[in-house]
Amino acid sequence: MSARKFFAAAARTVLTAGLAFAAFGPTAAPAQNSPDVQSILNAIGGQAPTTPTSQQVPPVSNPSQTTIPPSTTSSSGSSAPTLQGQSHLEVLFSQRAGRPLAQFGYDVFGAAGSVSVTQVGALQDNYILGTGDQINVVLRGHENSALTTTVDRDGRIILPELEPIVGAGRTFGEVREDLMQRVAKTMIGTRAYISIGTVRQVAVLVTGEVQSPGLRTLTGLNTALDAILLSGGIKKTGSLRNIVILRGGRRTTLDLYSIIARGGSAPVGALTEGDRIIVPPIGPTVAITGLLKRPGIYELSQGSAGITARALVELAGGIEIAGAKRLTKLELQSDGRTRMVSLVGDGVIRTGEVLFVDPERSASGGVVTLSGEAAVPGTRALGSTPSISRLIRDADDLTPDSYTLFGVVVRREPKSNFRAIVPFSIERTFEKKEDLKLADNDLVYIFNQAEIAALAEAASADLTGSTAATNPLAALRPGSNQQPGGGQTGSYGQQQPGGTVQPSGQTGTTSTSSGQLPPPPSTQTPSASLAAAMQAAGATPQAAPPSGGSLSTTNAPVVGQAQSQATQSAIIGGAAAPAAGNAKQVSLDQVANNLNVPTLELVNAARDYLVWVGGEVRNPGAYLAVPDTSLASLIAAAGGVQREADLSAVEITSTVINTESGTSRTVRTSYKVTNQDFASISLKPMDSVRLRPVFSDRNGETVTIAGQVRYPGSFDITRGERLSSVLMRAGGLTDEAYPFGTVFTRQSAAIAEADGNQRTARLLEDNIASAATLPSTLINPSGLSYVENIAQALRTAPALGRISVTADPVILATKPELDMLLQAGDTIYIPKRPSSITVTGEVLNNGAFAYKPGLTVRDYIELAGGENSSADDALVFVVLPDGTARPQGESWWAFGGGREIPPGSMVVVPRDPQPFNFTLFMINFSDIVSKLAVTAASLAVIHSKP
Repeated sequence: MSARKFFAAAARTVLTAGLAFAAFGPTAAPAQNSPDVQSILNAIGGQAPTTPTSQQVPPVSNPSQTTIPPSTTSSSGSSAPTLQGQSHLEVLFSQRAGRPLAQFGYDVFGAAGSVSVTQVGALQDNYILGTGDQINVVLRGHENSALTTTVDRDGRIILPELEPIVGAGRTFGEVREDLMQRVAKTMIGTRAYISIGTVRQVAVLVTGEVQSPGLRTLTGLNTALDAILLSGGIKKTGSLRNIVILRGGRRTTLDLYSIIARGGSAPVGALTEGDRIIVPPIGPTVAITGLLKRPGIYELSQGSAGITARALVELAGGIEIAGAKRLTKLELQSDGRTRMVSLVGDGVIRTGEVLFVDPERSASGGVVTLSGEAAVPGTRALGSTPSISRLIRDADDLTPDSYTLFGVVVRREPKSNFRAIVPFSIERTFEKKEDLKLADNDLVYIFNQAEIAALAEAASADLTGSTAATNPLAALRPGSNQQPGGGQTGSYGQQQPGGTVQPSGQTGTTSTSSGQLPPPPSTQTPSASLAAAMQAAGATPQAAPPSGGSLSTTNAPVVGQAQSQATQSAIIGGAAAPAAGNAKQVSLDQVANNLNVPTLELVNAARDYLVWVGGEVRNPGAYLAVPDTSLASLIAAAGGVQREADLSAVEITSTVINTESGTSRTVRTSYKVTNQDFASISLKPMDSVRLRPVFSDRNGETVTIAGQVRYPGSFDITRGERLSSVLMRAGGLTDEAYPFGTVFTRQSAAIAEADGNQRTARLLEDNIASAATLPSTLINPSGLSYVENIAQALRTAPALGRISVTADPVILATKPELDMLLQAGDTIYIPKRPSSITVTGEVLNNGAFAYKPGLTVRDYIELAGGENSSADDALVFVVLPDGTARPQGESWWAFGGGREIPPGSMVVVPRDPQPFNFTLFMINFSDIVSKLAVTAASLAVIHSKP
């Protein structure tokens, strides 16, 4: 083994044993004092052993029951586990105080810092010269020269033509004045300019509780603090208040608290050669915590066993927040136990004790808080704002987005300490109809329109039992006459106000019904619909309230007048609903947090003030309003009435609930009102308002007519309008029109046709699957392939939705029962008169042939080369120009196969399905091919437009 490897192995062994002893031995130093073992081992190729991780000491909840653990400390530290960077003293005081505490001042002088000495610039006249200081002398006048000299070992300054001057031990100002006088006396007409060049170096010894004790080389400009920082700073086991500086036979004490806490300067000057700096162990300590600027652990001054509470508070920077404070001391008893005692007057805090500075009371008096959509939110004095009218004076105190029909005051009841949510109306306050009195520490919250939307949505969803909760601020399409909840009966709510003023035009029609309210749930969890609505609105359902509040657990009955779920989402105030990406997101959890109430409690409170408005308003839905809110205000919140609103029958549905008998009675009243009468109608919570549209024979629907009419295009239709009317409005038929071939298509018929095609295709595929199980001798593979092609053609065939109609105005005038009633989206195409007959299917030459009067179906088949070997002449049929089909075969059931056919018809010769012997297929085969032929004929006619 080489010498290098031997020494490396030996070093690893020694360092490993030393580290293990330091980590587990009874005299292990704190973590911040351990040497950098890892860097040494890395240099020699070794690795540091793993040391156990320190655990955090849990805080003590009751300091009065804390006992001092048995002492396991030695002169060098403690073996007790500490937090990273914490000393044993900090751990001990943190346990006693029940909160983390740090030793004061060690963040400044407990770490190594960089020390720099500026060698440029002028020095002060009080600088003491010493051996090694360089003196620069510049002569100007009769003698011009620049001289540089150094204070020699004898302390003298020697310059040419001048006697030696004593410099060591004297101030720079004294030496400069002496030199200037001698130059002026010796060199007539010459002035001397004297400065310090390079300052001397001094060696000082730093020992005691510093990170790296030893000899330090500095300059004459450095102080004792620079030497301490160059030594790595003071350890937390060292004193900051009793640092000793030995200079010759003189002993000086340095208290760093005067520098850190009070911003003073060090009482000793610059260092001199041979100074010794000694940092002794830390002295007696006390701790202070609470509402202070600098809570922590403080060392007592030298020779002191205690400190007054006032002096300790001043040492900690003073009280952080003014006000009455309670002083409590964790007193250390003689047997090692501690107990909490109250301090009366200016008590004394002795070593090892903790002073607690806490507020006398946390509650504030005479305060009202205004929050939410207020122009200037914040706290107000209760004396100047005793009521809502004084707090919110007019609309200038609100933001433009505030909702004035419903606000809340969160109040803590002084007797029960329970929290209450008290609703109020800003609008009624402005009208001087109500003025809620405020109490101490009330929180007044003004909602914005988006928050009301989310809150009403969640509350309404719980009532309706709908998991897809309604957004009550949706903008419906104009002309919508949908009643909330589809006009269901049996709504529940509050009794209609007895003082309701009925306009003179009231119809007086009233319907009543009685019912039994459902029982309340047995649990305190929200319903599934409410949970889904709250989650959609950004809220988290809560099963139970926090301490200090109570939740309503009554499950409200189903309200039949609930909003239509598919069409309603938007913004209160008449604005249209924004796009999904631009909608303002509202979190009910955040709103409840602003009010300091559980989310479920807020939703349950809002549920008792729901009012629905539907029908012909711009933003129908659920809203929140206090009792006796006028109908005019609610309609204004809903954006106003639509132009199509029928004011001759405004329907209001209220519910009278008898809580004693457990029954309810629904009252539905119809009013004949004008816009001015809306203000005279008062509403109660749970009322449902419906404004139906004025009946009109025009519903905005259109049909399209094209082809051989004089004025083709799109036409608005009225209720009950028929085909003859549109043909007349289009100018009638042209001379080239062929009304017998009219193509009339309807969307509903196209849907039904597509469903039929898919159903028939599935039936064919099922038959193919059944045929696959038969013996091979009974199956014709070509037949299977043929049927598969037909099924695929049915699946891909376009569904036109053609309906056979009569479009000849003469026939429609004589036979009104044939006049088709039109629907929205109908399309009418009048083709030109055709001059050909199409033959397709199992013939030798598929194609179109010129129409000739008198020719029969058989004649046209012969023109196409006749039938091939796969044809079934018994199932030959003709698709007429109007879209109907009739069999024209020459079998015994054809009944007149020789009849003449009109121009534009299509002769279809199907294939013989006999080899594929399916009874069901045989029955439906003619219909299948007829559907495909009709589609082909219609497409051919449509594509032949001029």
